[in-house]
Amino acid sequence: QCRGKEFSFFLQEPREDCVVAKALGARRQERAKTVITSRQGRQKWVSLAAAPILSRTGELLGGFATVFDFTRVVEKERNLARMNQQILDAVRETGSISERLAEAGQSLGDGILSVNQGMTEQRGRVTETATAVEQMSATIVEIARNASEAAKASAENETQAEEGKEIVDMTVEAITEV
Repeated sequence: QCRGKEFSFFLQEPREDCVVAKALGARRQERAKTVITSRQGRQKWVSLAAAPILSRTGELLGGFATVFDFTRVVEKERNLARMNQQILDAVRETGSISERLAEAGQSLGDGILSVNQGMTEQRGRVTETATAVEQMSATIVEIARNASEAAKASAENETQAEEGKEIVDMTVEAITEV
């Protein structure tokens, strides 16, 4: 719990340009997204909202700030991006292997025309190659499906972050009205 703490409590060094100072100076609600460094030296991605508390005569009585830490969302997005890159690399590698297999199949076909004696054996190899290509194609489809699911999960995380932001906004707005 950090209720009642100075905003600089969250920062390694107090900053003059913080959203709280801007809100108090302008006497209106201010919002910002930024990266801060905690007193423990950790970087945190946060959404900040601040509003002044004014008397009926407009005198500044204090201020209110909310901080929403969405560091986990950023970290999950980065992990998803890293996984997507790994999937993309795997798909590219699979494509390269498929090309090499196709070239090998062509060479195999040419050998079949040249050598009648080994025709039966060569047909078996072509069938194996085709089966391998089909299996790789099925693997590529599975990789693409996993990439799609990862993108969907990323979108759901973003939606959850937006919903959290909306709740904070409504809280700030309600307090501003008070």
